[in-house]
Amino acid sequence: MKAKEFLTTITFVKMETLKMDFHLVWIKIFKDLTADAKNISEIQDIKKQSELFKSLSKNTYELTKFSKFTEPVYYQYCPMQDANWLSKENTIKKNILWFPNVELW
Repeated sequence: MKAKEFLTTITFVKMETLKMDFHLVWIKIFKDLTADAKNISEIQDIKKQSELFKSLSKNTYELTKFSKFTEPVYYQYCPMQDANWLSKENTIKKNILWFPNVELW
């Protein structure tokens, strides 16, 4: 999912349908998720995007703790960025530069 698509998707979440534990986390991180996704999609500076992506990944990980997935989601540490990333794959691959048009997940 691209940053702009992610932003659109999270704005359509129906709060009244969320379970209470998920709802409480959602309220806590929604503004940060929205701001990070918006800024990632608009900023061209890769270093700034990377910092925002760290925050976006951290907050998204908080949501994964209360979610059920049909496929595993891995939270992997990247020592080069001193940050954790969400991944569909268990194997850590060489980090490449991240751009707002690259798939988030």
